[in-house]
Amino acid sequence: MEIRRDRLATEFAKFERQGNGVVLGAPGVGKTHLLVTHFRAAHADHRPAYLLSLDKHSVHNDLELQTELGLDRDLIDTLRDDVRATPAAPGLLIIDSYDSLRSEDAQKYVRTLIRRAQNVLQASWRIIVAVRTFDALRSEMLLAMFPPGAPPAPEFQMRGVLCRHFVVPALSDDETLQAVASIPGLDRIFERSSPEFRWLLRTPFNLWLAEKLLGGGVNPDTLSDVSSEVQLLSLFWHQRVASGLMALRRRSVLTELARAMVEAHQLSVRFDAAYKREDDEVWRDLFSAEILTQVGTAGQRVAFAHNILFDFAVSVLLIEDEPAQVAEFLAAEPARPVFLRPSINYYFTRLWAENRGAFWAVSWFLLTSEQVHLRLFGRLIPMAVVVREAVTVDDLDPVFRALAAKEAQAP
Repeated sequence: MEIRRDRLATEFAKFERQGNGVVLGAPGVGKTHLLVTHFRAAHADHRPAYLLSLDKHSVHNDLELQTELGLDRDLIDTLRDDVRATPAAPGLLIIDSYDSLRSEDAQKYVRTLIRRAQNVLQASWRIIVAVRTFDALRSEMLLAMFPPGAPPAPEFQMRGVLCRHFVVPALSDDETLQAVASIPGLDRIFERSSPEFRWLLRTPFNLWLAEKLLGGGVNPDTLSDVSSEVQLLSLFWHQRVASGLMALRRRSVLTELARAMVEAHQLSVRFDAAYKREDDEVWRDLFSAEILTQVGTAGQRVAFAHNILFDFAVSVLLIEDEPAQVAEFLAAEPARPVFLRPSINYYFTRLWAENRGAFWAVSWFLLTSEQVHLRLFGRLIPMAVVVREAVTVDDLDPVFRALAAKEAQAP
């Protein structure tokens, strides 16, 4: 797959040269690709540059980060003493995937790290932080660290975001058509597909999924019928995880791995702690299928190949369809509905598409829970799915029946 986004790269380079800032964008829109490409270009120009991918490292304190990165001293001190970085020719520090920090302690530490970098490195380094738009808009303390400054072109701004920021938008019509044409067979599907499927392909990660599905032999008619991100992810999951002789063993390994990540509030775990020799064949298969990848400076950690795959895996592997078990899962930690919000959103969207009865059973159960935070959660995520996914009046029939029966939760 080839996606040329020359204007995006050029405008971001201008933005970065003019000062520190935050990079925003929807999941899978290409934030990391933009930053990695820019980072490599800086290296090619012999510019001092450092890329800290928060989803690939354990970050809770300076010593842990120093060990993870294989440094002989503190990261900020290392950058400060790099004589190549000057106000006239500043170095570049990129902090990617802030949204992957699924614990408040980790977020606090990284915010402290950013403040130290700003205070110590000052004009000698440019500091760029990338985060999903949804998480950024709820991270006021992070945004407050980057006051407004020289803005990018209007197409890369978001109204109402009061910090210096750069938005990575969805693909344009021309970019989408160019990318589609680079994937064998997808152009013919694109021509006869629904507007919803065409809109999905404006996100680079969805294009990647479509490319892998076609390469794996999916029926083109099946792909052309897709109208939602969850459907596309479900097809990919079925092809790469849930089919074939190793399906049960893959599921077992991925369930243990996802559970370990949830318990650790991290999107990667140490490989030596997760790996079991008796499952070696399965591990090799999951790496080959691009479900998992080794990350870290020496591949000492393991993660899902994309954070979206982690979010989807949790929704499939760790959240049951029985209402009481869903409530138990959400109530296990008060912050779980927050740091697993993408997974829970996928869960309810998948139930809406595949098991409408279970969707309403779980929703009503949460809405009548004795625990206040579960009732509030029931009003938020599943009801947002109804608003987003309902197409016909019949889709709302369970609500009308509940209102007619004067059930307490119906209003």
